[in-house]
Amino acid sequence: MYKHLIIFLAVLLAGCTAYTGYQLDQRYGKADPSRYDSWRLKSSPVEYRPNAKPILDSRCAVCHGCYDATLPIATGSYEGITRGGSKNRVYDTTRLLAAEPTRLFVDAQHNAQWRRKDFSPC
Repeated sequence: MYKHLIIFLAVLLAGCTAYTGYQLDQRYGKADPSRYDSWRLKSSPVEYRPNAKPILDSRCAVCHGCYDATLPIATGSYEGITRGGSKNRVYDTTRLLAAEPTRLFVDAQHNAQWRRKDFSPC
């Protein structure tokens, strides 16, 4: 009895997950990290200091700005924000060998390359 219930719930959860993914793809399009590789100009330009910086400082940098954050993000540039964050901790006391560097503009040039290095969008 419980075995059938667990199987039913697993199938129901898988179906709901697939349907939700389908709905999100229909609404927003397929995931495409290359869409952030170039700037898209809007009719009214957005300036970093008066428009974006206060939002980033109050909403994003509070949790993601330090090296001990669960998902540190470089909020100082557009490319750093669209690159996303890595779950690899900067200060890891259990690490015995040096970690592979993830320098912005050096180790990868496009967001698709950062995704291959396990960076995830925010």
